[in-house]
Amino acid sequence: MTVNIIWQYQDAIHISGDDQDLGMAISGDETNSLIMFGHFETDLGITLLEDVGFYIGPYDGIYEGAHDAITDYNDLIEWGNIRPVPLLEPIEPDMSTSSSTTTTTTTTTTTSTTEAPLIQRGFLINQQPGFPEWGWQGCHSGQGSVPENAIALHKNATTPVADNNGTLILGSTMKIKVKISLPDVVDRIGIRQVSLYTVYSYTS
Repeated sequence: MTVNIIWQYQDAIHISGDDQDLGMAISGDETNSLIMFGHFETDLGITLLEDVGFYIGPYDGIYEGAHDAITDYNDLIEWGNIRPVPLLEPIEPDMSTSSSTTTTTTTTTTTSTTEAPLIQRGFLINQQPGFPEWGWQGCHSGQGSVPENAIALHKNATTPVADNNGTLILGSTMKIKVKISLPDVVDRIGIRQVSLYTVYSYTS
C-alpha cells in the first residue's frame, strides 16, 4: 500500500524531501515565508485522506546546524510556548453603547478597529486564503509538536474547498505558508534545522 504526499514549492522547482532555507533573521524578527502546494498520489485507488495535519520534529537529515537536532527542536517549541493560543479571525466589535435618563437618551458610536495582534514565535503555519496575519498558528508543546496534536489541515487551505478540516480529496491541492519567528532574546545563535511532517489516515 502506497500513499505519497507530494509537495511543490512556489517556484515549482523543488520537490518533496529537499531542504528549504527560510533565510536569516535577528532576535525579535522572522524569516522569509515559504509557500508550499501539496497533493497526494496513490496506487490503491484511495480517493480520500482524513485526519491530515502538520507537526514539527527534530531534523531527520544530515544535521549541519550550529547545535544539534534535539536542541533546535526544543528551542522552537519553547519559542512557540511564548504565545500558545493561536490568533482568531477578527470579529466585528459592538458598534454602539447607549445610556438613558428620565429626560435624555445618549448614543455613542465607536469606529470599528482591530487591535494589533500579539506576535507569535517559533515555527508558524498559515493556512488561510491570502495568508492574513491572524491566520498564523504556532507549533508549541500543545499543538504541532507530535503526531497526536498535529495542526489540522484547514478546509479553506484546499482547492476545491473541503467539507471538513483534515480532509484531502484525490485531485485536490492544499496550500500552506511557513516561517520561523524569533523571540526578542535568543540564548543560542546560529543555523537551526527542523523537520515538518504531514500526518494522515485513510481506509483501503
